[in-house]
Amino acid sequence: MQDYEKFIATNDFAVFNGFSAGLPNFQTTIHTIGAILLNQSQAELHELPASVLTGSYYSDIPQMFRIMNDYADTQGFPAAFPTCRPKYTVDGNIVYESVFIKPGVTVWRDVPRDELNVYHIEDVPNMMRAANRYAHQNGFAAGFPTFHQAIHGNVVMCGVILFLPNTIVTKTDIPVS
Repeated sequence: MQDYEKFIATNDFAVFNGFSAGLPNFQTTIHTIGAILLNQSQAELHELPASVLTGSYYSDIPQMFRIMNDYADTQGFPAAFPTCRPKYTVDGNIVYESVFIKPGVTVWRDVPRDELNVYHIEDVPNMMRAANRYAHQNGFAAGFPTFHQAIHGNVVMCGVILFLPNTIVTKTDIPVS
């Protein structure tokens, strides 16, 4: 299963089970994946026109995260993530599903790349696991990367979205095949 298909499957599982949205944390076994699940009061599903995403393709997960987080910020939301599901409108245009996280659920941090111990920002599974691990080690419920990075002084920093304690549900055994 491709990485983008794990995003689709996890979000589908979340919605089917009454959650607003879900994203994989890439803690996986052969047939299951771990997930971060958000309640209806914590997130909204938005359909973004392809023009907003400036030529991105739904399987380019890091680029989708960067663009969707930037766009969500312009709309007054602190964070966003893609479901990686493209949809066609009735007039034939493509829109991309994005989950906008409501204020009061997350905080954003620049984390030194060395603390995440992932040196290739486009490595989706390892970045997702590293952000989540960092979150748990620092008292947060879960986390995910924005896939943005910047250099402050001589230190490479990576953007991480951290879920405040008691804001989300985690599940370790979502079936994927």
